[in-house]
Amino acid sequence: MLRSLVTILFLCGTVSAQYLSMFNPAVNDARTRGMGHTETLNNTGPSALASNPANLAYVDRLTVEVFGRMNWGKSNGSGDNEYSPYAKLNSFAAARPFTLKQGKVEFTAGIIYNTYFDYGFNGSSEYPNYMDAEDMISLKSENRGGLNMLGIGAACALFERIKIGAAVHRSFFSEYRIYAHYSYSGTTTGYEYDWAKSETKTQSYFITLGQVWEFSERLSFGMMYRSDMRLKYREGHYERRQVDGDYEEGDISDSEYNIPSYIGAGVNYRPYEQLLLSAEYQNRPFAGIKGYSYYAWSFGDWDYSYFKQFSGSCYRLGMEIDNKYKWRLGIFGDNIMSLYTDSNYPGWEIGVDWGLGFNWRHFSWDFYAEYSTLRPNWPGDLDEDWFGVGISAAYSIEI
Repeated sequence: MLRSLVTILFLCGTVSAQYLSMFNPAVNDARTRGMGHTETLNNTGPSALASNPANLAYVDRLTVEVFGRMNWGKSNGSGDNEYSPYAKLNSFAAARPFTLKQGKVEFTAGIIYNTYFDYGFNGSSEYPNYMDAEDMISLKSENRGGLNMLGIGAACALFERIKIGAAVHRSFFSEYRIYAHYSYSGTTTGYEYDWAKSETKTQSYFITLGQVWEFSERLSFGMMYRSDMRLKYREGHYERRQVDGDYEEGDISDSEYNIPSYIGAGVNYRPYEQLLLSAEYQNRPFAGIKGYSYYAWSFGDWDYSYFKQFSGSCYRLGMEIDNKYKWRLGIFGDNIMSLYTDSNYPGWEIGVDWGLGFNWRHFSWDFYAEYSTLRPNWPGDLDEDWFGVGISAAYSIEI
């Protein structure tokens, strides 16, 4: 996966640690985001299909849900990259309960279209011109797309306190796009780039499984599972134009990667009626990623084991205070991929979240705000600070 992205970066001349953090599946639910990304037990709406589909069993009415976010940030290293606010709708989901055979069989079914690997930001940076170090190059880029998946699934309750669920997902209208525009403070030779753009389609499929055990009204435990996924990059194409008007275009080589399955486990404890505490762990099997890529600018296959990267983990904590409004707080530390070939260790994304939720008539509203720092374990100081806000809105009616 990452080699194809590096190819696109090389052709368009833009880079961000977001390319690495986006390997981690997006958390497309504002309640969960406000509680430190603790999605195994706390995403209890239709969008739970993408993480723990067992939570779909909590949907007892016809419910339609949408989630959107806006991110911005800056780098702390060379290039002084800045990322202006970029808003995006990441998830549309719906679910409803069903009763069959005179009430003997009850289950909830749902459908979701979401951005599973989230990717999208506006970037700008300034750096010396390699032709003349006294001149500066300004770069502005628009980075769009992601791995968009369409999923369907169902969940049911067993023995009253045990819930199970399953969903299947397949890519749908999924691609990555980059547009970069350059400007120069001094004279140019004509060989510098005026603009560059690229796009490539992505394909994948996988299943998600989940279960929840309610040991008591105060204590519950859940597990989630995503199967291996074959991630394919197809029909990649790039275009570039130099200042003197020379134009170049070409194809970006197809690539294909197998990303191993991962699991998550979470526990919720309610010491008081109005206080919920949550903790979660997920693994990140970076070491098991295998695949090949045919170089866009050379011959031969490429073995992903070249990076020899250790696997990683995600550690997440959250809380919710439920009175007239639902106030939330969370922290998280997620390992992210590293492209630094001299180190076996993955990087980190560490963040803190705040959230608020309330119900109004048939609607439920959830908001979150987030700060995170990305430390991608690259050579040089390329750490980044990111800020984000988002909202989930759900409409429910009796059927």
